[in-house]
Amino acid sequence: EELGIYSAASRTAMVSTLFLMAMNSITAPKYAYLYKAGNINELKRLALNSTKILIVMALFPTFILLVYPEWVMSLYGYEFISGAPILIVLAIGQFVNVASGSVAYLLIMTGNEKCMRNIVFLSASINIFLSLAMFESIGVIGVAISTSISISISKILGLYFIKKNVYK
Repeated sequence: EELGIYSAASRTAMVSTLFLMAMNSITAPKYAYLYKAGNINELKRLALNSTKILIVMALFPTFILLVYPEWVMSLYGYEFISGAPILIVLAIGQFVNVASGSVAYLLIMTGNEKCMRNIVFLSASINIFLSLAMFESIGVIGVAISTSISISISKILGLYFIKKNVYK
């Protein structure tokens, strides 16, 4: 039962990432082109502008998920309303994901794919460890918290390495 509720909340929280996926399909090839051309200032400008657009686009769905989580979860059925706290935690994590912009694509398209691989491995390891530890103590909400924490860590590390390796 808890797994079904978590799954519904997780998929719902990812609604704002649709904007990120759409933006990535547009910007990823441009990142590669600008980096190869050595136009780092234009690359920075593109990344910043696309991130601003993503934040604006993600605000409304995230607002709905944070302010009306019971109503949103009730769309799946009355028994899913108990997943409202899970939805809130996951929506926050996904907003951090979207608000960070195209971190993964920016690293990959600028020759830093090994760095991105390491970030993914580290954040996945943290997610697994925290999920197991937190599930034991606070249940499925602990899995949601660990997922949001690992997403945030991944994005923060990605931003750090973009600044260090790409925007030198």
